Amino acid sequence: MARFTREAFVVLNLSWTCIKGDLRTHFSKYGAILSVQIPMDTKSGFNKGYGFVHMRGPEGFKDKIIQDYHTINHQEVRVESRFLKDKQITTENLTPPESSV
Repeated sequence: MARFTREAFVVLNLSWTCIKGDLRTHFSKYGAILSVQIPMDTKSGFNKGYGFVHMRGPEGFKDKIIQDYHTINHQEVRVESRFLKDKQITTENLTPPESSV
């Protein structure tokens, strides 16, 4: 019997026009999407450049996602695993990448 695991990922460097459906479409080839969150900037109406994907998939799918090269909306993105045992993934426990601006 196949074993499945639940994993949470943060996707960094999203294009500012990326929407939930883009992440859902891209990551659905790796496993079942449980939820997708993309924080939005209320002033600009665009996303803040990162999002969260919670998934369920066969054992070992996490390593495949982390190692693969990802391009979403013609933008290279970085995917990191986030395992927070008793917490939800929130912007408070996310360390943003260094900004070049």
